[in-house]
Amino acid sequence: MYVVGWKGKVFNDSKSLKEAMPKEIRNCEREQISDIDFEKFTLIGIGTNVGCPGGSLVLLTIEKDSSKKVYTVKLAVVNYNPCRGLSYIARWALVPKIPSDYKIEFKEIQLDREE
Repeated sequence: MYVVGWKGKVFNDSKSLKEAMPKEIRNCEREQISDIDFEKFTLIGIGTNVGCPGGSLVLLTIEKDSSKKVYTVKLAVVNYNPCRGLSYIARWALVPKIPSDYKIEFKEIQLDREE
């Protein structure tokens, strides 16, 4: 899914997910967001711009710190073949339902591979 204008997003119900989708996707019969059980899961998404997506390695990690009641969502991008054009990429993960008293932090790391 392509959502413009955000770096990180958390969805706890299908209504907020559907509202975030562009109109073209919202009305697409192939979208099956109803298959997500939001009673058991939270959907986390993070997006960024990369130079030439075919020349980038993108890694998503999610860490939970129970003592601090925080989830850290990290998106690491290694650009192997930087180019002048930019492309938008997003990564998504379903995690066990995040309690309402937890904080969610988003971090992005962009690296250019040195030869």
